[in-house]
Amino acid sequence: MGTYDHSHSSVVAGDQHREFSAAEHQRIQVMIAEGEGQRSFSSLIVDIDKSDFETTLSVLETRLRALLFQNK
Repeated sequence: MGTYDHSHSSVVAGDQHREFSAAEHQRIQVMIAEGEGQRSFSSLIVDIDKSDFETTLSVLETRLRALLFQNK
């Protein structure tokens, strides 16, 4: 898993190759204030090119169930 930990200025930096609207700037600031930048991502990675569809689906189902019910 990785984390996304950036300031508002780095999120909207010029290397993003786009301009952000005023509403987007506000939303980015809210998301950072809510801790979005500190949350982990990629809780589940499934290589879909390793097996046939049925096997991949089974792996995905097993891993999702583990994630969804890990605190129960």
